[in-house]
Parts: sequence; C-alpha cells; structure tokens
Amino acid sequence: MSVLLKNAPVYYALAQAKFNPVAAMAKFSTDIQEVMRRVGYTVFEVEDTQSVDYGNTHDGESVKPVVSTTKNWFFTTSDRSCGYVLGQDFLTFQSTKYLDREQFFRALCDGLKIVHEVVQLERIFRLGIRYLNAVIPDEGETVDQYLNPSIQGVNFGLPILGGLWEAGYRTESGGLLIAKVYQAPNSPLGFPQDLVPRSVQLMPRFNREESFAHAVLDMDLFVEEAMPVDTAAIYERLLSFHGDLAKCFHAIATPHAFTRWE
Repeated sequence: MSVLLKNAPVYYALAQAKFNPVAAMAKFSTDIQEVMRRVGYTVFEVEDTQSVDYGNTHDGESVKPVVSTTKNWFFTTSDRSCGYVLGQDFLTFQSTKYLDREQFFRALCDGLKIVHEVVQLERIFRLGIRYLNAVIPDEGETVDQYLNPSIQGVNFGLPILGGLWEAGYRTESGGLLIAKVYQAPNSPLGFPQDLVPRSVQLMPRFNREESFAHAVLDMDLFVEEAMPVDTAAIYERLLSFHGDLAKCFHAIATPHAFTRWE
C-alpha cells in the first residue's frame, strides 16, 4: 500500500479515536450535526444499541441481567460512500471509497476537531485504523495465486470449505497489529462478525450478492495510550502506522496480486 493502486482491493476502511466518555453527548449531537451538515455530511441517523450485563455470580447466586441502551450518531455523505460514527467515547470515520491514506486520515482529524470544538474533549486514549481488502481472482485464476502459501493452510487433496489465518504483532511504536485472512470458496462478500457497518454502501464492483470464490484480508492496527487532542499530532501518528501495515500487506499478498491491483 505504499503506492496508489488503481484497482485497490480495499472495500471498507475505518479510522477511530477513543476519548474520555461524555455522558451528555446527546445534548451536543445537535450542534455537531449542524457543522457536519455544512461540510457535506448531510445524511443524519441515530441508532440505539442495547447491551446486556449479567454481572458476576457467586455460589450459584442468581443475578438479574442489566440492560443498557447507548446511542450512536451517523453523519454520512449523500452518496453514502463515507461518513462519521459518533458515540459517547469514540469517533470513527468509515469509507467504502478509500483513495489514499492522507485524505483518509485527514478526514478523521477534521471530524475530531469538530467534536472537540463543541464538546471540549480531555484526552485521546486509543487510536486505530482497520482495512478490509477483497481478494477476488480474475476469470481463470484462483485465490491461491494472490496469497502467500504460508497462510493458506495444509493441502491434502480435499476441497476447502473455508478457513481463517490469524496472527498478532507488536509494532515498533508500541501498537498492536492483528492480521487475519478469511478464505471463502463459495460465499458472498461480507464482513467479519465483529464489524457490521451501517449507513455506508459498498462500491458497485464490491457489491456482489452472489456466491463466489474470494478471500478477505483484514488488518487492524491500534495503539492505546493517553495523548492530547492535537489533530496535527494525531494525523502524523496515523501516518506512522502505514509502514507496518504496508509490510504486512506485501507479505500476505503475492507479486501476482499487485500486478492485478496496479
């Protein structure tokens, strides 16, 4: 990913900053939405998310589960190619039309600046980015030609029904990089179970409902540490993540894959 790929396999990307919880975020959401609307994020949606806490049980004691509801606010462009997700303790910028890292990281920082000016955040505690890449072979090719053999598992003659390769790495900057490859011999292009995007739509070339042979390369890099709400410094920190992600990407994908994506 060190050079711009004409046919880049990225079909979904997100960058996220987690900050100190703001219990009154609902009160601030109206002012934030007005600024977002003026800069092009005109689609506004609100989602209630429920979670269940069963607490800790001791000696068979019955504990009544506690159900809590939190709100997420979505600010999306009219073509639904990108937008922000705001929660009580995070801001995410998501895109299905990833072009280049500078523009992508700048968008998160621009949104964070808007939220900070309205809310006055205290600190950023977690900063991360995640890319989903669709490995779709051309006609007459196989997924194997696009992936490093060391992550494809053992071949003993039987057709594979699916598989998952996963590894974690500690980066030089103290971050954590989790890389996964999902093999899907016959299924529609989808998302990992822990990631269900809302409000954005896939680009037409990735919006395929039929089943087909492909793989998904999922790369998630994040760092957890307290840092000031300095968007210029945060932008530079995000850029510094790129080197480790590029190494991982080039190690997993083959030279043949890059000739198809260039």
